[in-house]
Amino acid sequence: MKGSVVLGIILLGAVASYGQSTVFRGRPSVKVSEGGLERFPERVDSMATNLECVISEIDGKFYWASRENVLMRRVESGAFITYVAANAAGYVRTYLFTAVDLGQE
Repeated sequence: MKGSVVLGIILLGAVASYGQSTVFRGRPSVKVSEGGLERFPERVDSMATNLECVISEIDGKFYWASRENVLMRRVESGAFITYVAANAAGYVRTYLFTAVDLGQE
């Protein structure tokens, strides 16, 4: 079976602008390789600088800018935001932060 790679991402910041904006930029702390029924989490802090993740929003649609602009779907559930690649290549999950969480109250 062909496995896929999933990245757990830590939020580093977001930038807003008109029309096109970077909604997420981060580096993974955990890589999860999946091969059917098994999952293999692996800490990747040491190589995270080479694995930066960028997600952009253009005209209300989300794109995995750091992966050849793959179309993504945004799903909010509980304390998480998950961006799922339309081609099933993977997903990016991050915490749903608020201004209070970030100390900007």
